[in-house]
Amino acid sequence: IISSGASGAMESSLALPTAVAISTAPLVYLKLLRAFYLRFHKLSPLFAEAFPNLLKFVGASVFAAGHALQCIHKGKAEYTDWGYILACTPCLNIAFGGALVGRPCPSALLASGLLLHVSYDPLLMRAWRSGTEKLLPAIGVSAAVLLTWLGSVATFLEHRLLSESPFLPVPVYAMMTTCSFGLGNGLKLYRLFLSQEPLHKAFVGQILKVMASSMLFTGNALGLGAHEVHVRRYAWPCSLMVALGLRALAAKLARKAAQAEKCQ
Repeated sequence: IISSGASGAMESSLALPTAVAISTAPLVYLKLLRAFYLRFHKLSPLFAEAFPNLLKFVGASVFAAGHALQCIHKGKAEYTDWGYILACTPCLNIAFGGALVGRPCPSALLASGLLLHVSYDPLLMRAWRSGTEKLLPAIGVSAAVLLTWLGSVATFLEHRLLSESPFLPVPVYAMMTTCSFGLGNGLKLYRLFLSQEPLHKAFVGQILKVMASSMLFTGNALGLGAHEVHVRRYAWPCSLMVALGLRALAAKLARKAAQAEKCQ
């Protein structure tokens, strides 16, 4: 009885429409990205070409605004907060704005990565010493490492100290960095939702930071040519099969959890 109840609870938490929405989200995103890009390109090819860097420039400013709101909510700004804010504005603004006007400044990416170390490394050390949760600071440190590496490679390429990007292309490193930021910001916002926090400045600030992550993700996706991807018709039934698999996996995990609870 306990097992079937837990399984039913998990299945209700991951209903079929929810599973379908999760599995089809990447396909819908690619379709919308291509449609918007073709619309922009039809209106102005120059604007369509500049749009990815413009989107990232705006996203960097939204990052800084969101974190500033969180500092206002807690009533102070520590040096770790200033490291984050300065990493976004002006450093990322200079990097993306320079690319927007045709004057790249990869050293600004390097400076941003180093400033993020000032922000996240002390937070991880504090969490390690106090024994508190370390996941979010660790994600921040990984994003700082990726951004520092990205800025270093781009700077070396600009000064011809490297002939090509090692291991992976620069746009791929940029997307990896953005995904790290998006993961951390999304996880923090999810936890705020679970704790049923009221809609205060820190909550709004985190929403802004998730929006900024989405802007940078979309800008990098356009830079990688995701708008050129054609979503084939067979992809949609494949996504339905993935949805059914997700729902079955959720039910299996629920049964295992119920069995463990019953044994206890």
